[in-house]
Amino acid sequence: MTLAERGISSKAQADEARANLRSAEAQLAAAEAELRSAEAQLGDEGANNPQIQAAQAQLEQAQLNLLFTTVSAPRRGVVTNLQLTVGQYVGTGSPAMTFIDAVGGWITADFRENQLVDVKPGDPVSIHFDAVPGMVYTGRVDSIAWGIDPGRISARGLPQNQPETRWFEPARRIPVRIELDGGTANWPHNVRAGSKASAVIYAGGTDGPIPGIARALHRVQAFLSYLY
Repeated sequence: MTLAERGISSKAQADEARANLRSAEAQLAAAEAELRSAEAQLGDEGANNPQIQAAQAQLEQAQLNLLFTTVSAPRRGVVTNLQLTVGQYVGTGSPAMTFIDAVGGWITADFRENQLVDVKPGDPVSIHFDAVPGMVYTGRVDSIAWGIDPGRISARGLPQNQPETRWFEPARRIPVRIELDGGTANWPHNVRAGSKASAVIYAGGTDGPIPGIARALHRVQAFLSYLY
């Protein structure tokens, strides 16, 4: 029997006591929750401490960011088209320079389709660079491109016919990759990326009168580069 039922205290005092009890219980629950939160934040000593783990993660991120500030070339080469100054900020994906690989050099020559009937990888090639007048180098066909973009457009998922006003359509040209004999060790030092070169492929070999005439004409072309 409660004190209010026995008449020792009033009903109002009993209601107030119950309210105080509920308030105390709520405060106790809040205090226990804060304690558990503090224990979770503190954690165990050492690596399991969340604060230590957060600080370690920030340190590792800072070290990674510092590492990203140093750009290393993948191999020997040169840097051109540099667009940087001290203190300049470069956004992600924004080009700031051009790196030219000095280890792997090759020539890309465009030949008409009917010129590649008997051409295959390994065929000998004579090469002349305008940057080296009078010199003819030797090389080999490395590969022949398997396709080009003919420039055909489409509408609503269907290919469109391109209007043709000429009697004969211009010949399609297929890129052929050529490498010098001896690799980059024999590459002319003054030939730059994008320099002009002419190439003659000897699909049937270098023996015979026709290959001999082709070599002679190519050498004449090399000497004529002195004049233009």
